[in-house]
Amino acid sequence: PLNGNGKIDAARLPDPDGILVSAADPMPPETELQSSLLRIWRDVLGNSHIGIDDDFFQSGGDSLNAITILAMLDGRATFADLYRNPTVRTLSEAMEARRAADTQGDSASEESLLIRLSRQAKPAPLHLVCFPYGGGNGTLFKDLADAVTQTSDHCDVYAVNLPGRDIGRPEALQSGSEVARRLAREIADRIQGELVLYGHCVGSALALETARCLREEGVRVRTVFVGGVLPPRSGKRLGKNHDPWRWVPDGALVRFLEWIGLSGLCIRKEYLGGMVRAFRHDVRHHYRFFREQEARGMDQLDIPVQCIVGERDPLTRRYHRQHRRWARYGRLTGVTVISGARHYFVKTHARTLALVLTHLG
Repeated sequence: PLNGNGKIDAARLPDPDGILVSAADPMPPETELQSSLLRIWRDVLGNSHIGIDDDFFQSGGDSLNAITILAMLDGRATFADLYRNPTVRTLSEAMEARRAADTQGDSASEESLLIRLSRQAKPAPLHLVCFPYGGGNGTLFKDLADAVTQTSDHCDVYAVNLPGRDIGRPEALQSGSEVARRLAREIADRIQGELVLYGHCVGSALALETARCLREEGVRVRTVFVGGVLPPRSGKRLGKNHDPWRWVPDGALVRFLEWIGLSGLCIRKEYLGGMVRAFRHDVRHHYRFFREQEARGMDQLDIPVQCIVGERDPLTRRYHRQHRRWARYGRLTGVTVISGARHYFVKTHARTLALVLTHLG
């Protein structure tokens, strides 16, 4: 049985009949670091049979478990480290390499902003790059990537892992224009084939800005999807550092995000302070993007722009007419409404969103 996100619903599985035959003994740890990581993984996942070569996500790990584990590692590993190295063996090797680089003073080089979340068995002709909502990071697209893998055999999924979001690793938050330029160069170097960009909520501004930078790199984008957001009525009325949340206390901000559907996944205490700080930063960039677009004379992209909204999302309830504002920024192709969805449908309706992004892209 599957749940709404297309994953196995363990609670609905019947009790097993007869005697369970255990698999071979798991591979034991070979180093002190591997022993430490294995204890953490077994404790967090509640599975004492995990070995050093077992995949974290295939063993029951998800974004919530990832936040817990990285908090316990206190900055010694990042979200990207875990997603690129999902076994104890490979993660320990990545951590050792990072520690060696830090010791030798080689840690100043820029890390990759792209995390490859899914890989088809054969080369995929279509590549989906996802931009997170305010305060989020690339890990939130894991459910979407799984859904794409289950529903499509022609699309690879990448997530943008923005700087300054990792637990226990204080890092400067970079301007949207700087991140867009870095992303465009990295995409041009790493990805061959047709591109589809998806930005959720304020991530839509960064997706559009990256599309513009890709145009300058000579890379064609097939479609830009913007989800859970409508552009402001007029960018000219926005101040240089417009921020509707400037005078709202952190606690009230978090309660609002919960009201529109953000789950405890992203607001655990280990992650709360950094998430709120990043959220405020992302919102300011979002509004600055639209202000600068109008200031430079509306640099409209010759790229299809498709708007996606949740039927029950209070932030886009007037989408019937207001979605047409996206025509200022690209060739608007229409609006798709996800039935029953609230604002964070990237998590709650991952399978439906996957079908929209891969079949209309």
